[in-house]
Amino acid sequence: MRINALFDRLREDVRCAGERVQESEARSVEIQIRADVLLRAADERIKKAEEQVKAADERARTAENWLSRLYDTIEAEFEIKPSLQKTG
Repeated sequence: MRINALFDRLREDVRCAGERVQESEARSVEIQIRADVLLRAADERIKKAEEQVKAADERARTAENWLSRLYDTIEAEFEIKPSLQKTG
């Protein structure tokens, strides 16, 4: 009688352990799906940020070129000619 009770208890423990394993596997799949979604969203944000940085860099380069040309124009316009300098 006692052996049958031990076997019954062992069967119950194995059954409970199997249920916990299945629950853990299901939870693991849920976590993996959520992680995949978050990683995809992060990748999209990174790509968008890279595009924004690239665009900002291009705008900065354009502005730098424009300012350089503007500076050259102003310098040429207001350059003091040697013949117009006051002698001291």
